[in-house]
Formats: sequence, C-alpha cells, structure tokens
Amino acid sequence: MKVYRSTHYDEITIPLYVKGKRVYCEFTGSSKYPSHVRGSFSTPNPDIQSKLEKHVLFGKQFVLEGEIEEKPLAQDDAGEPIEVQDIKSLTQARKWLNRQKQVPMSKMQNREKLLAVAHEMNITFPDLILD
Repeated sequence: MKVYRSTHYDEITIPLYVKGKRVYCEFTGSSKYPSHVRGSFSTPNPDIQSKLEKHVLFGKQFVLEGEIEEKPLAQDDAGEPIEVQDIKSLTQARKWLNRQKQVPMSKMQNREKLLAVAHEMNITFPDLILD
C-alpha cells in the first residue's frame, strides 16, 4: 500500500479516471489550533497509484510519503468472521468497505445491501449502531 501526503492542505480531492471510471482520491487530515495535520491518502490499488504518480499535481500539491507492507485480512483457521473495531455508523462501514475492500459504493446504497455485502465477505462490525 502506498501513502500519499498533501504538501499544503488539510483536505484535498484529486479526481482520476481509472479504467474508464471516475475515482476520487480524498486526502484527509485535520486542523485544530495550534496543530495541523496535512491530508493523506492511501491505496493498495496499483492502477490508482500509477495514475496519481503521473498526475500533473504530483510533486506539487501531493507527494508519495511511503509504502506500507500490509498483511492481508483473512479468516482465522476456525473460519471466524473478521471483526472491524471502532466502526459506529453505516457511513463509516460503507467507507471502510469501499477503501479497504474496494467494494463499489453502488453495491452499498442502503443498510440492507451494506450488511449483505459485509456478510458475504464474512466481515462484522461489532461496534456498529443500527437505529
């Protein structure tokens, strides 16, 4: 997985076309006086990485910060579901599945579809609050 960092901004969105589809790379950070964290974006997708590194703003408004070797999330030997902690809302679960498992947002348009996708992938969100 490669990690990119904004050189100036807390938040910036870089639109890309990858395999004919529009993809938005959202660099997120924070600003709470007096500290300031510039936005970052990470992706394991080599197509997105390639497009980002060829982008006209690469090296100017964002840079490659580093690479992280990621251990794949997998079921343990007993076939237990993967538990994802600290996800409390459907929006957070949707974003996690989209970013970590590359599940298209169009497949998670409502609560039932999102929960069905998570169930198919044997992923649970134990902290999820369902109203």
